[in-house]
Amino acid sequence: MKAKRGGNSAEVNNGSTVTLYVEGNATSIDKFVLENLLDIRVEYLGTSSRIRAVAESFKSVQPESYFIVDRDHFIDSEKVEESWKSFAEGKTNLLYWRKKEIESYFLDPVFLSQSVYAKQKVEDKIKKEILNYAKKYIFLYVAQYVFVTVREENKAKWVEIPREKDMLRYKNKKAALDELCKCPEIAKKIRSMSKNLSEERLTELFECCLNLFQGNAKRLKWGEGEWLSLMPAKKLLHELINNYSFFKNVEGGTDFLSKTKIIIKELLRHEERIPEDFKQLKRVLSERKSK
Repeated sequence: MKAKRGGNSAEVNNGSTVTLYVEGNATSIDKFVLENLLDIRVEYLGTSSRIRAVAESFKSVQPESYFIVDRDHFIDSEKVEESWKSFAEGKTNLLYWRKKEIESYFLDPVFLSQSVYAKQKVEDKIKKEILNYAKKYIFLYVAQYVFVTVREENKAKWVEIPREKDMLRYKNKKAALDELCKCPEIAKKIRSMSKNLSEERLTELFECCLNLFQGNAKRLKWGEGEWLSLMPAKKLLHELINNYSFFKNVEGGTDFLSKTKIIIKELLRHEERIPEDFKQLKRVLSERKSK
């Protein structure tokens, strides 16, 4: 049998050319999860910033290419919800997970305890383990959000770079240095950064993020605040699944990652149990594929 060359992408996935691009690389589980959830082609595309840039450039030239990124440190829930609405309506090709990352969807004691590999009566034990883990790292996670917020605030385009048309203002060394040192945008930026990075401003951001995590509770409490959706989940998920107090030995699960994948694949087989965001994504992309 000779290998066939020159085939087109429509011959893959039952004639569909729909492709979903996700964050990460071979050590990530995003591609694995979505390939087991969706009947479409899924490919890694690196970092979130790269995916967002490619998504923008592909809007008109690759209408059957879709992109999904982690929520990460984007606290603005309105932006996230708008992406889901626009994605469902076909107005955008870029979707933000409602939770921090794809692993966050599996930090659900009820969902995890329904695995055939889960030991009996582990739901409450898993819940306690997740809560204790979060309490240990809560202030680190809140500080991370503050660091990212102030970093992102200062990435905006705030000054125009001089072009050839401005040559006369930069005709010699003294003139060029004068333009730089007297630039009103730079002076304004210095004042703005001084204000935005003040102790008062950082305290305000920290308290705001802490309230978002904890909700109305004075400390982390199950069912209060958004901490479970916003905290990092990768390390914790692997630790939970590979804890023999919670899950049985899995044949073929020779390491943390392989055991995690086996259990995730088994969990995704029960469509009625999967998270609502997974169901919504599956519906939307199934509609795209059938067109």
